Amino acid sequence: MKQLERNFNRVVLIAGSDRVKEFESVLNKYNGKEYNFDEIKVVSAGARDPDADDVTGMSASKMRQAAVDGDVKTIKSGLPDSVKRDDDFVEMYIDTVLSGMS
Repeated sequence: MKQLERNFNRVVLIAGSDRVKEFESVLNKYNGKEYNFDEIKVVSAGARDPDADDVTGMSASKMRQAAVDGDVKTIKSGLPDSVKRDDDFVEMYIDTVLSGMS
């Protein structure tokens, strides 16, 4: 949030439906203390079925694990249509996730 406040005065965070209240509480608790925004919105990305095999079951944890495993099929299933067919993007995604985890 501190990095975002350098360039923005309003923020919209998209989170899983099960995390919206938690993020609203934490982000607003520290607004005006750790960072300053005119507006912070937390929007639900929609309901997720953790047991589903399609995109409705995707989560950041599953995407990270797929990057660790080099599971291109799972990664592509969790990406927007505009990039899922771009193999260079998928490789960059894997490299970026792994680099952020180390």
